[in-house]
Formats: sequence, C-alpha cells, structure tokens
Amino acid sequence: MNKLRWLRALLVRTAADPGSFARGIPAVVHSVDSRQPVSQIRTLEAIRSHSLAPPRLTAMLVTLFAGVALIVTAAGIAGIVSFSVNQRTTEIGVRMALGAPRGSVSRLIVGEAGRLVAVGIAGGTLAAVGAAASVRTLLFGVRAWDAPTLAIVAAVLGASALVASYVPARRAASLNPVDALRAD
Repeated sequence: MNKLRWLRALLVRTAADPGSFARGIPAVVHSVDSRQPVSQIRTLEAIRSHSLAPPRLTAMLVTLFAGVALIVTAAGIAGIVSFSVNQRTTEIGVRMALGAPRGSVSRLIVGEAGRLVAVGIAGGTLAAVGAAASVRTLLFGVRAWDAPTLAIVAAVLGASALVASYVPARRAASLNPVDALRAD
C-alpha cells in the first residue's frame, strides 16, 4: 500500500524575537493535540538563508576566481612590460642620454602597455557580448548585455594594467643612461 505523507506547516507571525517565541510553539500545539509531532521549527530568515546558500556559494566562487584571474592578469602584464623594458634597455639609454626626461620614458612605457591593453579590452568586450547568449541562463537580475557591468570590468582591467605596467616603467625611467649603453 502506498502511504501518502502529508506535509503540515504552521506559520506564526510575531513582533517579538522569533527565536525566543519558537520555544513555546510545541507547548501550544500539544495543548491542542498532544499527538501532533512538532519538528523543524525555523524562522523564515533561516529558510531563506538556506535556500539562497547554493547561489551565494556560486557567487563567492566566481568572485574568488575573478580576483585570482585579475591578479594573474596583472602579473602577466607586469612580466611582459618588464621583458619589453629589458629588451629595450639600449633604446631607453639612448633616449635618456639624448635628454629625454624620466617622466617621458615612464609615459612611453605605460602608454604602449595601455594601448595594447585597450585593444585587448575591446576584443574581450566584443567576445563577452558575443558569448552572452550562451550564459544567459546563469545570470540573475542582470541582462546578458549589461553596459555598466562591461564598463566597470573594462575600467578595473585598465586600471590594474596601468598599475602593473607602472612598476617596470618606473624601473626603466630610473636607468642610468651610461650603464644602459654599456650593457649592450
């Protein structure tokens, strides 16, 4: 025989603290019918929190992975700019020996990195808009093509790229022209 199990729930609204009020609910239920079992007394906040736990975990993991990706990206940009500075040590030394101010050398290095990053951000934005249709089901409360989100992501990537390229640019600007020319 197939026995049906009925789910019975009692919702109680209170102006007092729900946690302290919940302790008296079994006594009230048993005063009406002593055979009624009372279990799983929870507040609506606890039920809501429990139901939102998987999306919150997903959001936290995505945020963590995005942060790690941003750090790896910044480290990669710093490494590439540093490699470029090492390859161009003689050129930088000649520029500085001919009277280029340290600030213009820094601006040159950061500007070149900024142009490359701008091209990468533009390509990534186009790819993100193109791929938005495939991830539409994973987005909650955000349209697939959300201009403010794309703008914020582009700004954060651009700012982190400029900060990452500033360190090698500053190192390039601090080169002694005589030492840079001797190194070649």
